[in-house]
Amino acid sequence: MGQSPERVVTGPAAGMPAGRAAIVHDWFQGYHGSERVVEAMRTGLFPAEASPDVLTFHAAHELLPPGLSSAIVQESRLASLPGIRQRGHDPGRWRYLLPYMPRYFAQLDLSPYDLVISSSHACAAMVRPRPEALHVCYCHTPMRYAWTPRPTPGASGA
Repeated sequence: MGQSPERVVTGPAAGMPAGRAAIVHDWFQGYHGSERVVEAMRTGLFPAEASPDVLTFHAAHELLPPGLSSAIVQESRLASLPGIRQRGHDPGRWRYLLPYMPRYFAQLDLSPYDLVISSSHACAAMVRPRPEALHVCYCHTPMRYAWTPRPTPGASGA
């Protein structure tokens, strides 16, 4: 008595709010776990005609599937400084800019978006969508190098 049936949501855009959507991801340094999650969200949650914009701090476009690469509409200008940008599997020096990333994500202009999904293992969760927009954070395991101590040479297990 009085129990409502469970609502089952399936397929692209089922139950998604109307309007523009954005996925904000920390960075794309290849096509690994978190990058694959972004692609799965982009293609699995939204119909092709309402594909979300993707915003990030840095992207190595040549290592991404073409559809994901072309969906990236904004990157930080800092990531394009000479000697910073990652080229292919050469890591570049863009990680030196990690202290600037929280500010970058906090100041992103997300005013055109009704739905913002932050895909974050570092700083993308700090986005600030407009108050009436829906913000969903998919939080990956935090970046290991920020919390795993470096082994001490000569120590047990090093």
